[in-house]
Amino acid sequence: MLEWSMDLLEPEEIALFERLAVVSGGFSLDSVEAVTGEGADVLPALGALVDQSLVLRVPSPDQQPRFRLLEPVRQFAMQRLHASGLATATADRHAAHFHARATASAALLDGPDLVAVLDRLDADHANLRSAYLRLLELDRDGDAAELAGSIWLYLALRGHAREGLAWLERIGPGASDVARCRA
Repeated sequence: MLEWSMDLLEPEEIALFERLAVVSGGFSLDSVEAVTGEGADVLPALGALVDQSLVLRVPSPDQQPRFRLLEPVRQFAMQRLHASGLATATADRHAAHFHARATASAALLDGPDLVAVLDRLDADHANLRSAYLRLLELDRDGDAAELAGSIWLYLALRGHAREGLAWLERIGPGASDVARCRA
């Protein structure tokens, strides 16, 4: 059935579908643009994937549209992504994007928009976890420590303290003393 759906799509829609395999849980439009790594407008291709029910629109904690793939559909997309040879580069862009999102959120966790920032991080929790694990996989311990340390307040306030502590325990020797202290 999914292969049949692929026959109905244009090449740019197929490429986007495959790259969306790296996202975990829900994702926003800016995440889609970051993961594709292209400067092109992804909205038409994303709209086609929504029309074909390959991507679902889901509730958002803010005014930005949010989407997700059902897990069997995501696994199918991941198989296709690996077959295309673009899985590593796409996963790296995903990790870089969510590392940047986490570090940018750190300063906002002290401000008046705390609840909105916590809600956005909550919506991206699975992606933050995936990015953290990818950074460890790449032996980028410093970046993994920075990601975990940046969102520690979110993890503590939203009931993920144990997970956050486990993240910190997995940081390898590649992290600088500064990164370790912050984390």
